[in-house]
Amino acid sequence: MQLASSQERAPLWTPGFFSINLIHLLMGMSVYALLPLWPILMQQSALYNKVECAIVISIFAVGLYLPCGFCNYWLDTYKRTTVCQTSIIVYMVTLLLCIVEMPLWALLGIRLLQGVSYGVFQVALGSTIMIDVTDTTQRPRAAHVYYWFGRFALALGPAIGLWAVSTYSIYGFPWLVLAV
Repeated sequence: MQLASSQERAPLWTPGFFSINLIHLLMGMSVYALLPLWPILMQQSALYNKVECAIVISIFAVGLYLPCGFCNYWLDTYKRTTVCQTSIIVYMVTLLLCIVEMPLWALLGIRLLQGVSYGVFQVALGSTIMIDVTDTTQRPRAAHVYYWFGRFALALGPAIGLWAVSTYSIYGFPWLVLAV
């Protein structure tokens, strides 16, 4: 049996694969841009102290791991793209809700919901949809590229967040949330 040559392999960079990586990059940048924004903006508000600020920031990490036991069920029961799109919509709605000043319990709930939606997004997009759109022979390379886009988001997101903090006095908080 002879191995297939590199010309016979299916291409890696299909439009679907490119859009998956672009979505992964932009969503990751949005999440990571909030890391420098939250502490600065919460401390400028008179509603929260430093401990409450730390709790609000860390509750996102708790939300990342809450849906772990349900993700496979959701992805098997519902369409994978529907689960991914729903998690993106939930994240964006909770991000828009952050424009309004609210009590601590509401902000904790919103940040927890953001973490849950981002965790479901990561599982739906990276574990299932990316594998569905790539050829079997290209999956290791596809995973490598996908995770590099995540690393770029980790590098670019906080830089954009810091830039947004520097323009806070000019545009105000609602514009920062819409920009992120």
